[in-house]
Amino acid sequence: MSLLFHLLQIATHQMMAYGFGIHIPWKTLLIAVPVINILATLPISWNGLGVRENAYIFFLSPLFLSREQAIGFGAIWLLGMTASSAIGGLISFLSPDMRRQTRTEPIPIF
Repeated sequence: MSLLFHLLQIATHQMMAYGFGIHIPWKTLLIAVPVINILATLPISWNGLGVRENAYIFFLSPLFLSREQAIGFGAIWLLGMTASSAIGGLISFLSPDMRRQTRTEPIPIF
């Protein structure tokens, strides 16, 4: 399942590259995207903001992307992840399972 998820992320990056009019080889994306995702999860920024863009610049800028395109890649990815997380959070909040977990009576202290 994890492999399919990562391949979907890499395919999404390939589609983003086509949107920019760029061809990035699959071999490059198979290496760069997982490393960039790992770097973006480090707890040194808010949701990987700045770290992700600099990682795109580091891995893809010399050969495939300009600095501006690398920042655009990061912005598109952040927007996509934020939107999908918001939709998932809303669905979770509205699901019956979530409503069953909330208590209506106070929790006793002693």
